[in-house]
Amino acid sequence: MNDAVITLSCGAVRGLWRGEPGDPGSSAAFLGIPFAEPPVGERRFSDPVPVSPWEGVRDATAYGATAQRGDTGITLIPEPSVEGDSTLNVNVFTPRPGDADAALPVLVYIHGGGFTSGSPASPWYDGRAFNRDGVVTVSLSYRLGFDGFGEIDGAPSNRGVRDWLAALEWVQQHIRDFGGDPSRVTIAGQSAGGGAVLTLLGMPSAQHLFHAAWALSPALGDIAAPLARERSDRLADLAGVAATLEGFRSVSEERLLALQRDAAKVASRDPLAPLTGILRDGLPWGPVVDGDLLPGRRSRRFAPAWAQRRRSSSGPPTTSSR
Repeated sequence: MNDAVITLSCGAVRGLWRGEPGDPGSSAAFLGIPFAEPPVGERRFSDPVPVSPWEGVRDATAYGATAQRGDTGITLIPEPSVEGDSTLNVNVFTPRPGDADAALPVLVYIHGGGFTSGSPASPWYDGRAFNRDGVVTVSLSYRLGFDGFGEIDGAPSNRGVRDWLAALEWVQQHIRDFGGDPSRVTIAGQSAGGGAVLTLLGMPSAQHLFHAAWALSPALGDIAAPLARERSDRLADLAGVAATLEGFRSVSEERLLALQRDAAKVASRDPLAPLTGILRDGLPWGPVVDGDLLPGRRSRRFAPAWAQRRRSSSGPPTTSSR
């Protein structure tokens, strides 16, 4: 395989050509490019912080760290976990790296996994097939479970949603360097990823980041703030800490991951209670109606979001990019 090197405003990256450059069907993969600083230490439970520029050429030939840890054993889709701190990264697959004039349509894929698992490093999300049809493809990572969506006093809400926004902003800033057109971005996802698409579709503040959307079997709606707070308080009790930023930062990621499922359990002897709870309240962890980033339930957010979209275009968006 041949190296593919392109220079972004934040620094140069080295990817890999699959096939010979210029041959029909060949494409390049740039893996694990950070769109934000690692969410660890003082940055844990904070807004995503834009990545600092780097010197030299950054290797982008292997998948970056994933927010998913270990073998979850709960999915038929191969979604490997990758160790490391720099979990906020994107993978870009393109047939025209470095061609800023190519203006190819772009597909940005958000993985599923119930907002608690899933990995952008899955071979199922490799964009090679889309590249053959002239579509630049991006898969992105985001914080999962309590780290991404738990309610914490002193911390911004919906950190996983803010990660999606930061990744989409990165696409707007850099996708031309990969041969993509930032005005022709389609966001897509399945299950929780489809729920993420619907959340973004109903956010007026996100409308400038994409022109079309595709949600496949999307997850159920947003979580009410009181319920999210109740689950966070329960998690703090299980961990033996105060339900504050300092309290949760004092607990290791591994321990919170081990406890977060118990914190969201429905207290009932009814074997159907977990399913009933999901149908009524949504998934245990996920986007929260916080009155800020998500001011209301998803259905109530669609009208102002679509009104904004219609004002900024000559007609409703379409998933057709060619």
